[in-house]
Amino acid sequence: MTKPELGSARYGQLLIVILAVAFLLRLWYLAGVVQAPDFEALRQDMSVQDYQARAMLSGDWTVPEGRTDPEIPTTPYYRPPGYAYLLAVIYFFTGGSYLAPRIFNIALGLLSILLMARLARLMFNRGVALITAALMATYWGLIYYEGEVNDPAVFVFLLPCLLLTLRQWGVTRAARWAALAGVITGVYALMRPNILLYGPIMAAWMLWLEWRAGRLTSAWRAWAGLAGATALLIAPVTARNYIVSGEFVPISTYFGENLLIGNSEYSDGYTSWTPYLQELEGTGQFSVWEYPNIVRGLGREVGNEDLTHSEASSIFAHKAVAWMRANKMDTLRLALRKAGLFWSPWEITENKVVHYEKAHYAPLKYLPGFPYLFALFLSGMTLMIVHWIRGAGGLDASGAAATGSRGCRSVFLERVLALRGADGAGGGVVLSDMLLLFYGLLVSYYLSFLPFFVNARARHPITGLMALVGAYGLYRLWCFWRDGDKRKALALLLAIAACYGAARWECYPYRPDRARWYYARADSWLRAGAIDKAADEAVRMLEEEYAYYMPFRLGHAFANEGRHALAARLLEKALSEEPDAQPEPYRQDIYFHIGAAWMAAGEAERAQEAFEKALRLNPMDARALNDLGVLLEEAGDISGALEHYRAAAAARPAFTLAQSNLCDLLGRLGDHEGAVAACEAAVEAAPESAHYRYNLAVQLAAAGRVDQAIEQYGAVLERAPDDVRALNNLALIYEEQGAYEQAEQLLERALEEEPTFTLARANLGNLHIRLGQFEQGEAVYLAGLELAPDDAVLHNGIGYQYAVNGLPEQAREHYETALRLEPHFDRARINLISLHFERGELDEALRHTAFLVEQHPEDAELWRYKAGLYEQLGDDEQASACYRRARELAPNSESSGME
Repeated sequence: MTKPELGSARYGQLLIVILAVAFLLRLWYLAGVVQAPDFEALRQDMSVQDYQARAMLSGDWTVPEGRTDPEIPTTPYYRPPGYAYLLAVIYFFTGGSYLAPRIFNIALGLLSILLMARLARLMFNRGVALITAALMATYWGLIYYEGEVNDPAVFVFLLPCLLLTLRQWGVTRAARWAALAGVITGVYALMRPNILLYGPIMAAWMLWLEWRAGRLTSAWRAWAGLAGATALLIAPVTARNYIVSGEFVPISTYFGENLLIGNSEYSDGYTSWTPYLQELEGTGQFSVWEYPNIVRGLGREVGNEDLTHSEASSIFAHKAVAWMRANKMDTLRLALRKAGLFWSPWEITENKVVHYEKAHYAPLKYLPGFPYLFALFLSGMTLMIVHWIRGAGGLDASGAAATGSRGCRSVFLERVLALRGADGAGGGVVLSDMLLLFYGLLVSYYLSFLPFFVNARARHPITGLMALVGAYGLYRLWCFWRDGDKRKALALLLAIAACYGAARWECYPYRPDRARWYYARADSWLRAGAIDKAADEAVRMLEEEYAYYMPFRLGHAFANEGRHALAARLLEKALSEEPDAQPEPYRQDIYFHIGAAWMAAGEAERAQEAFEKALRLNPMDARALNDLGVLLEEAGDISGALEHYRAAAAARPAFTLAQSNLCDLLGRLGDHEGAVAACEAAVEAAPESAHYRYNLAVQLAAAGRVDQAIEQYGAVLERAPDDVRALNNLALIYEEQGAYEQAEQLLERALEEEPTFTLARANLGNLHIRLGQFEQGEAVYLAGLELAPDDAVLHNGIGYQYAVNGLPEQAREHYETALRLEPHFDRARINLISLHFERGELDEALRHTAFLVEQHPEDAELWRYKAGLYEQLGDDEQASACYRRARELAPNSESSGME
């Protein structure tokens, strides 16, 4: 007895439950992914699409820090722009939210489930539709890609839209449905042009249906609608490419590069770069951001500095074709490898290491992987083919089933000739027609990737179609079981198990790179500003088998963030244990950066060791010579520091940092003429640098070349009018020359620029007092203390002026305030000692002197001064002890007092 098909009400209720489960699973994943390092710090293709979408809305094409300019406004699109356009629309309505594209994808995902269920119901029945929906609701890959700011979820949505639209055209033959199919194809092509390979299949399918209906000449209308609408969608992009570049590029220029990546001596079938392209790029980076660098590198190679993007694509394509012609067997083996890897049980890495994304996030890690879906697809497809073959011989000319059960087991045969057109004149679509269309899409999509390279994202758009085929097999299994045909049910179950075993088989070995997953997370956390989290991921990366570029790039990134010890550790890991495996310039540069990182981390010995290794590989590395000089100077090896600074300056005369360091050290040693020569070299190398001119002016003044110093200070102020140091120093020169009015103006100007600049304020106050304008000078000091009441230097300065101008109480008050603020301010304490001594307050003078002696126990002059105070207090024993200590420290000194 035939059992009734599932009722529409019950079907609707079950479909709602499935959609609810799908929604909850997606929310569960979204709750986790909002905490992901790349939730906003998008990577690879996603980052460029995000940049393009935001720039199109704002008009600001400023490139993010650390990125290469992809030159989007002035070149034809390198990668298809469709998803960036969609993102721009989403951002426009949501204020640029990073959550919005993901919510949009989830909405598309739920619609995709509904559309694929409808397709399954039209092709088979409601049972197959529900199973299709359930498989799509719970398949981890659909959930994952809906959580990405990327296009796969759009593709999953567009494919059932296209198939349903084509079916509707087949039923109605209305031109509007053919045109709509063209619109969908055009939208898809603007994101991934490989859909255009399906165009001839659609056209042939339309021709077949019109021929069968006896309307062969009507096919052109459908073709016109399909091709015209597709072209109409693509035309604006083609026009835009031509307007900005003068090149005819229908959609994008990445065809040639991708073809070369997939067909060369470096190709492995899944890696999206080659050493050759890396060499052309020239900066050590490789992503969609760097494509203009690759074009320029190719231009240099072929001797055409003005090489266009379309010309570069053509050259790359010709290189790939030439390699394929010269290496036919290798090309065949590579194509077979890609054909197998497309169905790999592993998730082949693309923009992200998808396999470990699945293993990390709930609920993805709890859901079965691709082999589960592939096994259902294989078994369902096999069963479908068997039934199709059997059904073809069991149909009479009228289209009615000649034999067979009318129950569940004959569902395929019942649907084979269903759904004739409303006119009853032979128009319409039967199941065999839909299967031709369906499998034509699967085959053309699959073949479209074999000339290039494969990855997890490449196969994802057809997972909905695979779910439908798998659902047919599961429905048949349920039918056998329900109808009591246990033998067939068991056979089908065993077939599914065998298919699962086949789906788990690795025809070509591949393993996802866990180190790259940690590297990507560390890099994303860095871009997001979460430095500690990035550091944790970087440390985990070092526990894996990593590629050397990973610690190299992260090491430099952590150095920029001030995490120097970790940077040094990472950079050390960028060195192979076999020196011959890496070029000497690379290793020498790494050693230098290791030294710089350890130096910044305060590890002088480690830094020196690294610099010395760098110099053994390249004795003329001015950077290492200079930084080693700094280490030696800090260690007190002044002669060694001078030697290295001079060697650095000689190795690269235009190395301003080395010249500046040499200038400073010679100046401190009193060799002002030598310092002037070094500073002049720095100024010659960087004539617009106010800093180096300032250093030159200081040394010229110290060398007694005052006129030249004035000239250089003037040059500093031309370049940096607000340089308060130059204003202050120039004022002191004018004051020494008696040009008091000019000196006063410069000091006031310095205080206008920086009211809390203590040195200029003290000098202005002192200038007024020196000119007999005590009240004005006092007012300058007090105004400074009102702005900065805790400025110990100003307290000491005004205290000194009070002392020399007969106001000892005020002087004492300010000296004591200065010492309360800075107990180790020796100048203020010495001034207070002098004040106490002049006032006969010897006990207080002795107390403060004893404090100084404790701070500077090796200073013989302090011991002598302390001895003198004991003498005046009549304590000869203590005085003798202090004198003895002074003689021990400075046997040849005859001084008996403290200046």
